[in-house]
This record gives sequence, structure tokens and C-alpha cells, in this order.
Amino acid sequence: MDVRISMIGLGRMGSALARGFLRCGAQVTVWNRDAAKAEALRGEGATVARSLAEALKASDLIAVSVLDTAASHALLFSPASAPLLRGKAVLDFTTSTPAVARAAMQHATDAGAQYLDGALMCYPSGVGTPNATILFSGAKTVFDRYEPQLKALGNAMFLGEKAGAAATLDLALLDFYYGATAAMLHGVAMCQSEGFPLEIYAKALGGFAPIVAQTAELAATMVPARNYTGSEATNDIHAAALALIVQAAKDAKLDPFPEQIMGYFKSALAKGHGPDEIVALVETMRP
Repeated sequence: MDVRISMIGLGRMGSALARGFLRCGAQVTVWNRDAAKAEALRGEGATVARSLAEALKASDLIAVSVLDTAASHALLFSPASAPLLRGKAVLDFTTSTPAVARAAMQHATDAGAQYLDGALMCYPSGVGTPNATILFSGAKTVFDRYEPQLKALGNAMFLGEKAGAAATLDLALLDFYYGATAAMLHGVAMCQSEGFPLEIYAKALGGFAPIVAQTAELAATMVPARNYTGSEATNDIHAAALALIVQAAKDAKLDPFPEQIMGYFKSALAKGHGPDEIVALVETMRP
């Protein structure tokens, strides 16, 4: 069976996705506002659409990857584009929030199309490699129909038919990534302030990573039950250790990043979570 896919948006990620679809043998039509980016893919086997409407008409699966959801929705669901989606499937790789993903599914449904939300947990260079994890949620029939092509892009995970599921996990993982990266770089600054070799710090981080996974596993059981009693380390102990980090940062005249984290511990202690595990901090982060 011939698989026809139109790729809308050819930035670094969109181009990588188009190449991934081409490598697995799909017939790929591409379109981008900057036509030069589309022409670069012609020599690799893609068909270049002369207009957005031509790209939407060319394929049964319409994939999009642009800067933001305002742009993707303007391209797909405008009065001119929406009628061209009837009977087709829409796959939006644009980073979204759960609420926006749900709205996009409704727009697609109103246009007579099926909707699948995609979240890429990799850089463009990772597309098509085992290092790429791609999250999907929405219409399972679309995922099932194009599963071989989606798996050619990386480790494809279908999270269910709730449109916002992929965006939820995507943003939760990015929340961890950005927070952990900021903390890691603050550690870099602390090491530099004391002339400590960064290569030793980087190597030590690898050995420290399992404790983060262990804490995540504790959260998966403790948070739903709202029972934070454990036998590892109390928040009183963690707060005492963090106080030393705060002081060391002050001594080195570094950014007061640790003080922001200390704020969560102070709130947790004030709520009586001193004897509990660190997972109890979640009670200070939600209503």
C-alpha cells in the first residue's frame, strides 16, 4: 500500500521528519513558507508543493511541525484549509499544552478529520535513531494505520486516545529537563568557584542519576496515596543539606538558585512534612 504523507513546516525538525518518512519509503510531499527549504528535499525524493493547499490535497496524512501552535492552527484550520482536511488524518508535532491539543482535536473533528498529537523527545539529529522517543495520543486508528512510518522516526509510544496525553508527558519531561539542567549548571558554577575539575563533576553526575529515578518511583506510589512516610531521608535532613548549599552559593557570590528550592522545603516543613520523604514537596506545588 502506498503511503502518502505531506510534511508542513521544514525547519530543522520538520526537515528531519520529512527525511525520516522518505527513508521508510513513504511518498512525501513537502511545503514551507520559505520555498528554498522545500527545494533542498526535492533531490532526496520529496515532491515539492507549490502551495499549502496543494500539500493538503496531496496526501492522506498531514503532518505539521512549526514554531508554535498558533502557527499550526492558522495553517491547518483556516477557512481556506479546513475544508481540505475532510477524510484525512492530521498529525501535529508542534509543541503544545494539553488544553491546546484538545482544542486542536476538536478543530480537526469539526473539519471532518482525525487528529493525532505528537511530541518529539529528541533533537532533529536524533530522528530515525534509537535515541529518539516520540509520544503520540489521540486517534488510535491513525496511529495503527501509520505505525510502521511512525516507528521509523524513533521509539513511538502511544499514550491513549486523550488528545492531551502526549503534551502532558512531553511538558512534564521537559519540566524535569530544564529544572535539572539549570541545577546542573549551577553546580558547574559552584565547582568553578572552587577550582574543582568539571570533568570529575560530569562523571560523578552519571553515578548520581539513579537516585533521581528512585525518587520518581517513590513519587509514583506515594503521591496518589498522599502518604509520604518512608525510610530513606526526611525533609528535615534534606533542608539541612540544602542550607549548606545556599551558604556555599552565597560565599561564592553565585546566583541564589538554591534559595528558590529552599522555599519549597520551608513550605513543606511548615505544613508538617519534616519527618516525611522528599516526595512530600509536591504538596507545596499544587492546590
